[in-house]
Amino acid sequence: MYIKSQRVLEDEVIESLGKLNPTDVELCFTFSQTCFQYAGNRFQKDILKIMDHFQQVLSEDLHFYYTEKMRNSRYAKRLAELLKVNNTMQKSIWKSRPLLDLNRVFNVVKVGFSHPQMFEDSAFCTGFEN
Repeated sequence: MYIKSQRVLEDEVIESLGKLNPTDVELCFTFSQTCFQYAGNRFQKDILKIMDHFQQVLSEDLHFYYTEKMRNSRYAKRLAELLKVNNTMQKSIWKSRPLLDLNRVFNVVKVGFSHPQMFEDSAFCTGFEN
C-alpha cells in the first residue's frame, strides 16, 4: 500500500500520453510546465514569480513551434489535451502526499540523500544519511 502511493494516477497519465503521442517539444513543454507549476505552488513568493516567467517563456516557445515549425496555427485542442495531462500529474502528486507522509511517519522505506529537499515529495526521502 505504501509503495503504491507513488502511483496514484500514473496509469491515467501514461494512457493519455500514449493516445496523444506527443513530440519531443511537446513532452519537454509538458514536463517542464508541470515542474514549474508545482514548484511555484509549493514555494510561493519569489519562486512563484520566477516559475511564472519560465512558464511564459515555455508558452512562447511552444507557440513558435506550432506556428512556425509545424505550420499549425490551430493547436488549441492539442494544447488543451497536453494541459489536461499536466493537471492529472499535479492531482497525482497532491493526492499521494498524505500517503507519502504516512510512509515517513512509519519509516516504511528508508533511503538517505545528500540533498533531501530535492526529493521532498518522494516516498524515499527520510533525511540525511550519515
